[in-house]
Amino acid sequence: MKKAYITIAILIVVVGVIYVSKTLKKEPLGPVISVIPIKNDIGTVVYGEVARYAIKIKNIGDQDLIIQKISTSCGCTKAQITESDKIIAPGKEVDVNVSFDPATHKDDSDMGEIIRMIYIKSNDPKTPEVQSELNAFVIKKEETAATSTKN
Repeated sequence: MKKAYITIAILIVVVGVIYVSKTLKKEPLGPVISVIPIKNDIGTVVYGEVARYAIKIKNIGDQDLIIQKISTSCGCTKAQITESDKIIAPGKEVDVNVSFDPATHKDDSDMGEIIRMIYIKSNDPKTPEVQSELNAFVIKKEETAATSTKN
């Protein structure tokens, strides 16, 4: 009878150890993309000037993140990454240099409140495309001169 209790106790311990080891075992995440910031308000931009800033792409996964393509919603916005930064190791981050030139279209179509998108495609299986939003308010050069003479 005592042997039966010991055998059952050992069996319970073994099953418990197997269960705990399986539940604590981490499944591989694969590549996981994080973009900072998702939304960027660059403020007032004077028509004829080019605004520049950077967004960060971070790999929060456990396998290499490969940036396959970066594009934008309009020709007035450019987003560039160096070829060597297109493969991001786990835990690492890279910069994407963004420029916004409202005078690209040579007309008043980029005046006032503007929203442009940056699209980032990667090998992240759960989020293959991430978007980062650019917000700006474009004014003519004369408006800045008129504002500064009133003060």
